[in-house]
Amino acid sequence: MLKLPISAPDYSTLSRRAAITSNHLAHLNWSRPIHNLIDATGLKVLEDGEWKVRTHGKSKRRTWRKLHLAVNRDAHETFSMELTKSNVYDSVKTKPLLNQVGNVASVTGDKGYDNKNA
Repeated sequence: MLKLPISAPDYSTLSRRAAITSNHLAHLNWSRPIHNLIDATGLKVLEDGEWKVRTHGKSKRRTWRKLHLAVNRDAHETFSMELTKSNVYDSVKTKPLLNQVGNVASVTGDKGYDNKNA
């Protein structure tokens, strides 16, 4: 075991910082068109009483959020992201994600983004 003095912020500090952090990411300006990979993942939100649920049994409701990401295929750089409620379809967020990218060469996504309204 390494005995290194590593400090990490606690939950309260991270929560306060997240409230003031912008969800717009600074990115490099690419002269060439960008090949984008887009996808979404679910994030579980811990609610008040989560400890109680873990200690005394499962709860009837869980809160989820969906994080939509657009990533540069070649540089593995995240260009845009959107955090939505869990009931938002992936295809609805295709245009907002790509509007933040700029010069688009191609878009690759899973079946959730395959929609004529996207």
